[in-house]
This record gives sequence, structure tokens and C-alpha cells, in this order.
Amino acid sequence: MATICILEDDKNFSVPLASEFKQHGHKALICTSGREAHAAIDRGGIDLVVVDGLLPDTNGIAWIGELRARDSRIPVVFVSSFWRDLKSYQTLTQDLGVVLVVHKPVSAVVLAGQIGQLLPKVQPDAPVPAAIDREFEELCLEFRESLHPVVKELGEAVRKLLEAGYMEPDVVHARVLVHNIRGTARSYGLPAVGDAAALLEDALVSLMEKPADQARIRVIPDLFRTFADAARLPCPQPAPALSHRSSVQTLLIVADPAGATAPAAAAVAEETGFTPVISGSAEEAAAFMEGGSRPSALMIDLDHLDASARQSIRELTAQCGGLPVLLSGSDGNLQNRIDAVHLGAVRFLEKPLDADRMRESMRQIRETASAGSAPVLIVDDDEQFLNLAASVLSRNGFSTYALSSTANLMEVLAQVRPELLILDILMPGISGFDICKMLRQSTAWRNLPVIVTTALTGLDVRVAAFKAGADDYLTKPFVDEELLARIQVRLDRARLEREMAERDSLTGLLLRRPFVTSAQAAIADARRTGRPLSICLIDVDHFKKVNDQRGHLAGDRVLSGFGRLLQSRFRREDLRGRWGGEEFAIVLPGQDVVTSAQAISRFLEEFSAMIFTDDLGNEFTCTFSGGVAALGYDGATLEDLIKTADNRLYCAKAGGRRQIVSMGGSTTSQPEPDGPDSLQLPHDSKLLVPAAIC
Repeated sequence: MATICILEDDKNFSVPLASEFKQHGHKALICTSGREAHAAIDRGGIDLVVVDGLLPDTNGIAWIGELRARDSRIPVVFVSSFWRDLKSYQTLTQDLGVVLVVHKPVSAVVLAGQIGQLLPKVQPDAPVPAAIDREFEELCLEFRESLHPVVKELGEAVRKLLEAGYMEPDVVHARVLVHNIRGTARSYGLPAVGDAAALLEDALVSLMEKPADQARIRVIPDLFRTFADAARLPCPQPAPALSHRSSVQTLLIVADPAGATAPAAAAVAEETGFTPVISGSAEEAAAFMEGGSRPSALMIDLDHLDASARQSIRELTAQCGGLPVLLSGSDGNLQNRIDAVHLGAVRFLEKPLDADRMRESMRQIRETASAGSAPVLIVDDDEQFLNLAASVLSRNGFSTYALSSTANLMEVLAQVRPELLILDILMPGISGFDICKMLRQSTAWRNLPVIVTTALTGLDVRVAAFKAGADDYLTKPFVDEELLARIQVRLDRARLEREMAERDSLTGLLLRRPFVTSAQAAIADARRTGRPLSICLIDVDHFKKVNDQRGHLAGDRVLSGFGRLLQSRFRREDLRGRWGGEEFAIVLPGQDVVTSAQAISRFLEEFSAMIFTDDLGNEFTCTFSGGVAALGYDGATLEDLIKTADNRLYCAKAGGRRQIVSMGGSTTSQPEPDGPDSLQLPHDSKLLVPAAIC
């Protein structure tokens, strides 16, 4: 639980926001002046501050400056109806360390959800770059120390080779030792060690082919001495992380601020969870990014840029590899299409801009911008390589898991559920080739992106890797930039393919089959950890009448609008799917039935206020009904929970519609919980209805 200070003199904004924080289990303290907020912080116990841009006794930026002058590192969220220019954004995020910038108008539900996602990232025990650099330095020292016994063992093997002649076990063991070092030394910043190990390994392999060749034996001592000398080189300084991902999801829009593209893109960006920052020129955008700010994604109006500016943008995006790019321009302009290819655009939006298409595109690039949090599993028997690769990925924001043996690989896959696998080819027992083939035969893992790694560079090895089903091939030692680029490309492509295969084109929500798969995984995780979980089934009220009386296109607009609103609400970990027709399903991990029903009832009020138009231009509104079931109380499987939620949905329909039922209608025989079973909400909507309805 966190204590959040809301510095805002408008009660119409602060009171609903405080209520939302309390619904999420946090404490909220409302302050109406800068002086009052400073006093509250001086008393201690404040974990985060939400600051309005305009206050009775000062402005928000000046107040944050005073806070930082007091040497306070309390995370700050800045909310304002103005301050949208690039310079103000840089001041807020770079100079003043603001963790989130939000523009009004914004729903209290949405803002509370965004801040809720930030809270775990701003706890005192969160890793900091300095600690990660120290970890890398420690790994370098460990690697340097590990070279000493290797040099000693190799020296003994060379001595035996010269004195007693070729003995296959000793030569094979020596080859294994230098093979591992060959694959990792350069990545630790010791290229001379890696190169010397490569020459020595090649000589040993050549000797194994012709053991009686004295000329091949004679070159071994000189190559060993070169390796031993290189191993005495000092350990390098740790390299800085290649990119730093901010908790703020920022969309940098390069367009004419006075034109139609910039405000339209900014509005959709805020709706899809981005903080938009508008830049009027390529030079201004370049200065923004070269000054240390890296946006989560980039949107560029190509019609606003001349040839020189387009070249500047190309150079800028090339320096920031992996940055999702969305382009807009006149469809008939061939140069626009060519530039879209060169810039690696996620999508090209033709003018005039279509809001729905822009919304879908921004949702896709927002998910792409979050790729850094993707879980990656590394499987390699070389502990040095495991530690190094894990360090590089962790320093660049990935969730990394390391495994040195394949014995329990399937169990680890089920537990971690990685989005990408980095797999060594030469593994003891089972080879990487066989593991790759096995995964491609598995229904659960046949689409998992696999990057195989090895110090072997022969064409036959690469061909064998691709025949086994590998998606990519990386030679040890790797360069950090290459490893990260290959991972990013594979993740982006896999997510795009998954998006096309698993998403409903009309609503943008998960289709039934992938929803069921994800829901079962969430239930298994909840049962393993003991956390609560709720499921809700929703049905749009009188939808057949909408189609019959308003037209099927109007019905499509209702479903599309419902899907857009549902995607922009709730938390990132909540699952949202189209169950079929006008029915939808939501899984809320970590939420009990009462909290879930309250959240869905607030969503009902928002949906009920949406205005739709029929084919003749007449306006109308819609509502929905829902049933909620809780894991444990209402069943232990997805089938049990769906049955109970469906029964309660039927109760909601029978009770007059436009309500959420979370009690009664259970498929289990357990007694009903004590306490009131009906709670009235605004506009006559109900959160819980009496069990007698069923």
C-alpha cells in the first residue's frame, strides 16, 4: 500500500482520483496549495505526488523545482491542460525527474491505473543503473579469475602432449576449455583472449583430425603462450547500457503543431496510453533525443518534412535502433512509401487519417515499445556466457532467466513462459539441435522464437540450425548491439504475427481460443501463488435490436467502440477477449469478486455514456450486463468459473439488464457470503443483485 499526495485545487478532479486510489488499496491525501503539500511531505510517509499544472499559490513546474531543491527524490506525476510543448516536457522529465506526464482531460480511472503500474517501479528496492554496472564489473572480475585455472590446466595438457604424445581425452578436454572462452571473452571486453582461444581451438581440432602430424603438434605451444599472455590483460571497465527505458510511455510526434495531424495524433495517443510530445521540426526532435530523452515510439508526418529533414530523421532512428516508428502522409506520394521502408515503419497511415486505424496502430506500437519487459530464457552450459548474456539483457530492461542444464527445460518453460529462447548448440546430453526440433513438435512451443548460439562458424552448422527450426543464428562471441537487435527483431515479428492470429479485427480484443489459453495460465499462476482471481462475462444489452433497428454497420460501431474502451481500461495484466458475438470476457488476476465487480460497474457507466450514430445519423446509447465469478469460491477451473459467471449474467438479464451480478447463481454448493447482497450505483445500475433473482 502506498500513500499518494494529490496536489490539486479542483475537487471535481482530486476527489474522484482519491476514491480510485482507495479502491486500489492505497491512501490518498488531497492538498489544495503548494505550501500545504510541502508541509505534508516534510511530515514524511508520502510515496508519490500527483501535481496539477496550475495551483493557487504557484504553478506545478515551479513547485516540483522547489521539491527537488529540497533534495527530495519522491516520484512525481504531472497533470495539466497545457505544458504540451517539447521544452516543457524536457524540463519535467529530464531536469525535474517527473515519472509520468498526463494531459487533461483524463479519466480518474485511467490515471489511477497508469499510476498503479508505476508504483512497483518506484519502490526503494528497485534496481538502479549503478548497481547493474557494479554487477557487470563483478562478472568481469569473476571471468578474469576463472582464466587462471584454465591456463594452468591447458599448460598441463600441452606439457603432456609434448612429452607423451597425442592422448585424445586430454586434447578433447583442452578443446572444451578453450571453446567456452572463445565464445565469451570478447563479450567481456577481452578480444585478445577470445582471438587467442579461437586460434588454439582451431589448432586442437586440426590435430584431432590427424593426431600423428608432428607439424600440427609443434604449433600448439606457441598458440598456448599467446593465449596465456592475453589472459593476463586487465579487466575492462563496464560498458554503459545501450538504452534506458523510462516508465513513461512517450510518443514523440514530428508534425506541424498548427496542422491537423498533430492534435489528432495527440488525442489518440492519450486515449491509447501514451504521453504525446509534439515537435515542430526534425531538428527539434533530434535535439530532444540527443539530449538524452528516448521516446517509447515515434510518429512522423512525412508531408511536413523536406528531403534534408527526412535524412535527419533517418539518421536519428538508425542511432536509436528498435524504436517503433509510425508514419503518415499522402498515399499517392511514392517517396513517402520509400521513406517508410527505409525508416522501418510499423505502419504507414494514409491521409486523411482514420481515427480507428490510427488507434489500432498506436496500440500495436505501444505493445512493441514494451518489448523490453519480455521474458527471455537463456539455455547454455557455459556459466560465463550465461552470466554475461543475462547481464546484458537485464541492463537493457529484459526479464532474463538463465538455465545451465536441459534436464528440467520443459518445467522451466511452463513456469517462465518466455517470449524468446536463446539456445546453445553444443549442450551435454541433448544437443541444441534436438531441443529445437522437439520444441517445433510441441503444440505449446512450436511458435516460440529461438536464437541458437555457438562458437562454431561453419556453413554446415548454420544450415543444420535452420533445418532444426531455429529462427536465427548468433556466433559467439557476440556484440551487445547485435544480440539486442536480433532479439528485438524476433520479438517484434512474433508479436505482430501473434497479433494478427489472436486478435479480433473489429474490437481489437483477444479471440476466444487465445483468451482461453491465457486465462488458464492466469488461473494456474493464481492457484500456485494463492492470489485471488475473478472472471467476468459481459453481454451488450438488446444488441439484436441495434442490428435490426439501427443497421448492422451501427452494430459494428457499438462493438468496435466497446472494444476500444475496454482496451483502454483496467490494468495491463488483465485479460480482455471477445467471447463470441456481442459477448465479452475479462480476467482480473489479483482481484477479489467485490473489487472486480466495482471496477466493471464503473466501466459500465463509462460505456453507457458513449454516443453512437446509426446509418441515418441518429444518435443512440447502449448498455451491458455482466456476471462475475471468483476463483476458489466459485470453482477451481476455467470451466467452473465460466459456468458461474454465465449463470450470473443470465440473472443480470432477468433482473432488468444494465447491472453486474457477483452473487447467487453459483454452480457450487457453498453458502452465500454474509453481508448486503445489493448495492445501488448511479443511474440505477447495480453492482450486486439479490440471489433471489436467479
